[in-house]
Amino acid sequence: MKKTVVSLLVAFAMLFAVSVTAFAEAPEIGIESAYDAQSDLVTVKVYVNNALGLQAADFNLGFSEDMYTFEEYTAAETTGFMVVGGKAEGIEGLCTVSVIFTEKCVETDLDSDGKLNIATFTFKPVNDAYDINEFCMWASSYEANDVDITKTVKAVGNTVLQEDKTDAVTLKQTQAQDDNAQEKTTKPSGTANTNADLNSKWYVYLIAGVLAVGAIAGIAFVAIKSNHNNEESEEEKTSDSDKNEE
Repeated sequence: MKKTVVSLLVAFAMLFAVSVTAFAEAPEIGIESAYDAQSDLVTVKVYVNNALGLQAADFNLGFSEDMYTFEEYTAAETTGFMVVGGKAEGIEGLCTVSVIFTEKCVETDLDSDGKLNIATFTFKPVNDAYDINEFCMWASSYEANDVDITKTVKAVGNTVLQEDKTDAVTLKQTQAQDDNAQEKTTKPSGTANTNADLNSKWYVYLIAGVLAVGAIAGIAFVAIKSNHNNEESEEEKTSDSDKNEE
């Protein structure tokens, strides 16, 4: 009887430990805001904790236009993934940023604190009545290890700023009749009343581009290999010809 009770307690403890570990490893988005007195600007850095396995995500940063005007967007320096973002067109008080990995987030993509740095947004205070904590960040999509876990990623900051904000993604699109790149806004597939020419997530087209580049690289490899084989064939012919002459 005692052995049974001990076994049950051990099993329960192991189950609890696994549950705690799984909970601790759930992704958490974060924002760090700071005011620079010299430039009179507020910077907001956005990042993700426990980002291992992340493949693609769309994030939104809400702010009050009564307090701030958007100034600048800077993507984090990256190698294993791409970041696209900016101020959403036609939607007040909303900036967006999207992330896509060639495969998925790994340890080398994180900083020394274990954070996945994504981007920095810069704002100009409209007047003295501003609050550097008056921002909100949330995910409109989040895919990790081939699983959509958007609903498990909690918003951070003043969630009131989420109200009346439509999910959107800003990208640069060049039209054939216009040589200048224009910023347009596209929404996730199935969203009504979109004001963009594309009704899909930007990273679908990015993946297509990556595949196209891969296809070109493959063709180039085949061409190089074919050329190398041709050179070997010519060398063999020359060698056979020399032997015949002998």
